[in-house]
Parts: sequence; structure tokens; C-alpha cells
Amino acid sequence: MDVKIDSLIPFDSLRTDLKHVFSVVEKNGKVVLLKDNKPAYIVLKYDADGIDVENIPDKHANYTLQEAMKIVLSEVENACI
Repeated sequence: MDVKIDSLIPFDSLRTDLKHVFSVVEKNGKVVLLKDNKPAYIVLKYDADGIDVENIPDKHANYTLQEAMKIVLSEVENACI
């Protein structure tokens, strides 16, 4: 992820200068909020065109317990089924 240097903003800026934080999000598309000079949060600008619904996995797959265990065990090396 490429982040511009002016997109690194102290977390406390949310309390003191919220307009500035959101103006940087509008300008750069994202902001990295820093706590103790370490990245803590990322604020992204919403882009409906950038979301590909086709690639979002179905969270509610209907597997039986046996089917789910087979899937899990097939992903583990040297698994005995």
C-alpha cells in the first residue's frame, strides 16, 4: 500500500482537527492514523466502483459438520482422513 507522507496523521487529530483529517482523506483517498508514532488505523474513502461483489465469499456457506471437517483437514499437510 502506497501512503503519502501527508496522509500520516496523529490519532489525536481526530479530536482537535477532524475537518483536516477528512480533507486529507478526500485529497489522498486514505489516511493512516498514528498512535505512539505507529500505524493504528486506516481511514479509506468509500468507492462503490472499486468493490467487486463477485469476489466476496459467501459468509453463510451451508456445510454439514462432516463436509466442513473434510475441507479443513484437506488444507492441513499430512492430515489423516
